[in-house]
Amino acid sequence: MTGDQPTELEVVDLAKGPARDESAFLTMLMTSVCRRSLTLAPALVLTSPKFSGAGAGKGLSIRAVSITATGISAHVNSVGRGSEMEKGIVAALLQPDPIISLDNLNNVFLRSPALCTALTESPARLRPLGSSENREINTRAFIALNGNGLRIGEDLVRRVVEVELDGKMENPELRSFPGDFLTDIAEARPQLLAAILTIWRWGRQNPDQLKRGLPLGSFSQWSEWVRDPLITLGCHDPVERVETTKANDADRLYTLGIFEAWEESFGDSEKTCTEARANEKVKEAIEGGQQLTRQKFASRLAGLIGVRLGGYVMESPNKAEKERPGNKRKMRFVPYTYRLVPPPSREDDCAEPRAADPVNRCKHKPPTPMCLITTM
Repeated sequence: MTGDQPTELEVVDLAKGPARDESAFLTMLMTSVCRRSLTLAPALVLTSPKFSGAGAGKGLSIRAVSITATGISAHVNSVGRGSEMEKGIVAALLQPDPIISLDNLNNVFLRSPALCTALTESPARLRPLGSSENREINTRAFIALNGNGLRIGEDLVRRVVEVELDGKMENPELRSFPGDFLTDIAEARPQLLAAILTIWRWGRQNPDQLKRGLPLGSFSQWSEWVRDPLITLGCHDPVERVETTKANDADRLYTLGIFEAWEESFGDSEKTCTEARANEKVKEAIEGGQQLTRQKFASRLAGLIGVRLGGYVMESPNKAEKERPGNKRKMRFVPYTYRLVPPPSREDDCAEPRAADPVNRCKHKPPTPMCLITTM
């Protein structure tokens, strides 16, 4: 209610099973409680739309998680902007708090080597600002990030579980709810902990009854102890959203644009860096709006060797020959050549049934999904 006028709000239907964002939040709520017993665990990322995401409840949700897990609200860390952000993140990771909350990462495309280290290495050390020595960081903390228009990129994508909050209105801070949410969470903490610990204990005692989700590198213990019991009870697998997060990664979209421009211009033919730079479409895709020197253009192109994205893979047919010890001097001035191997198209998929061993009999290496289907 707002004054005497009812406000129509879209709320969770408790008669239905948890949807994807609810499942991801429940998984990370359980993670926060179990975190000290886990060697490694992903971070919680709460995002909401740019502008209209202010007041959606991201900070409130993190405080509720903290109260449930620890009994108190977590200290909030503001990590600054631009080049100062990584320094702020390192400073936050040095704190001994059980929950590290990084707040107001608004309109940020986050790529943090420090967070990557903290989330997948234990123990770990980082060098704080103004110090010449590395210090051990808090790798047993539950890490939570939030921001409007926050996007996750590069290697951090596979290290987080993302939850999107959308008030579905322009000014969600004007909503009114009965009661005091955080007070209610604190009062219900014994019941919440009892439910979470019961699920955890049941999963540990009955591993053969668990439904297994998608594998997630570095987090096998977390997957078995936390995520899989919740999947068994009807939650969605939050790891499924990693592909969606990757699809929104600006660096991946940039690289995919290069591959598409290359395929359109050259097909799967072999080209040198000079030939690639002479093609306006490919040159524009690689430079990405910048004016690159010949050396920087060559360096950026060389960095794509071995990259697999969207079914494509960039190869250098003469790279191995150039780097062979006996040929280094002889081929010193021979330029790298590049060839883009495109993804298999529907027309190229196997259309006829083959023998029972598609790996050895099929022309595709590895076999495409259609190859496998047509051997059934």
